[in-house]
Amino acid sequence: MKLGDEMEQTEKSGRLAWFLMVIAVPMIFAITVFAIVLSMMGVNVIDEAAKAGKNIPIFSSFFNENKEIAPSVKKGALNQEQYVKQLNEQDAYIKRLEADIRKKEDETSSLKDEVVKLKQQNDEASAELEQKKDGSLSELYAEMSSKQAAAVLVLLDNASAADILESLETDKQAEILSKMEPSDAAEMTSLLSQ
Repeated sequence: MKLGDEMEQTEKSGRLAWFLMVIAVPMIFAITVFAIVLSMMGVNVIDEAAKAGKNIPIFSSFFNENKEIAPSVKKGALNQEQYVKQLNEQDAYIKRLEADIRKKEDETSSLKDEVVKLKQQNDEASAELEQKKDGSLSELYAEMSSKQAAAVLVLLDNASAADILESLETDKQAEILSKMEPSDAAEMTSLLSQ
């Protein structure tokens, strides 16, 4: 008995599987493809289905009287409007941000130009200060007696002493060098000639 029941049950499930695979699934696939083709051709399949469904007594309860599908489809349309509105707001926000970026880039560029100008002014002021410093040292040594200037220059490092001597007039240079020891005078002269 058990074997007969199992065979009968297997045969029933085999018929159901055959029905699903041979008839139901291909029919659903064909209807879906047909709806997609009609949609691509410009036919509003949902409205047409609503019209047809309203005339069938069992399905008429699924449709509103305004020939619209139940509120879930309408809700989808509202969501789409909300998405479009949100997308437009985000586009406007992006444009504002891009404008802010351009403004900041312009400000950065002008600040960089200002930094370059300030560096140039600083370099010019430093050079001018150095000239004044050298000029005042030259005047100081020019005012000193040659013997005192020679004594002080010998105590300085050779490079500084040579710079100071170079800034003086040649007559004053000669006087100071003549008051130095011959070895120191020779060393200063070699530095001046370079």
